[in-house]
Amino acid sequence: MATKKLTEKQLKSAYAELDALAGIQPPIVWLSQDQFERELHETVTDLVEPDDKFTDATQSVFDTLAEKFNNEPDVEDEPEEEDYAPVPVDTTDDEEEEVEEEPEPEPEPVKPKVKAATKKPAAKSPVKKDKTVDDKPKVKAAPKKEEVKQPVSQESDQPESATRADNFATIYLEGVPYTRKEWIKKMQDLYPKKVKNDVGARLHFNVYSKLLITLGKMKVTEDGKYVKA
Repeated sequence: MATKKLTEKQLKSAYAELDALAGIQPPIVWLSQDQFERELHETVTDLVEPDDKFTDATQSVFDTLAEKFNNEPDVEDEPEEEDYAPVPVDTTDDEEEEVEEEPEPEPEPVKPKVKAATKKPAAKSPVKKDKTVDDKPKVKAAPKKEEVKQPVSQESDQPESATRADNFATIYLEGVPYTRKEWIKKMQDLYPKKVKNDVGARLHFNVYSKLLITLGKMKVTEDGKYVKA
């Protein structure tokens, strides 16, 4: 059964709803429809949990993307070519053909070389010197106008908006053990963008904490608190 084709409007609308809930970092940029669909599907697979709720239209887009990319056929490996050893051919019974020797060609008589008559150099005709042409007077270029330098406006010292990764790193570098709920609450408080709920902080905490635990940079204490290893 063919997968339903999605429009650009449907894809961007579903992404906007997901971004409003989770605050996707980094954002997905539209370069082509296939690229946008693939990155949106990967983001949903990595971040969205079964308990997260979306509108029917957005959920339909996510289901369509899952049906499309989860049913992609795997590329089968091409069978390796078997090596066949060459079969030796027995030529002992074949009669050897006698090779007739061709008579060597007789050398051709060498003709004496005749010296070519040397040509006398043609007399050079006198070259008349052209009269020198007076150079035209050079026109002085108009003086360049001094460029008026515009005053450079000083850049504002306001810091850029912090991302989810910045929020997580700030709490991580404190080295203070926090439970999962406490960590998510602090990430939500540090995030400058107003969002409807803590879905974004929760999803990004799951990804970052799993990665650091796998790399041995974070540990979970006996009382279930996450802290820098």
